[in-house]
Amino acid sequence: MALHEIRYLHQHPAVIRILLGILVVPLVYAVTFLASVWNPYGELRHLPMAVVNQDRPVTGMAWAGR
Repeated sequence: MALHEIRYLHQHPAVIRILLGILVVPLVYAVTFLASVWNPYGELRHLPMAVVNQDRPVTGMAWAGR
């Protein structure tokens, strides 16, 4: 039975392209999703930040960044 399916795939290469597309689309989605959540705190120092103090005006600020 498997030999018959392999022969069919060799005779119809469009089916191989369809199967590859079915495999590649979820793979690209999974890689994109995992890359977005892999290290969420690794690049926090590059995010813009503002300190808001509505109680009293700020006269100076000492920021100890990395």
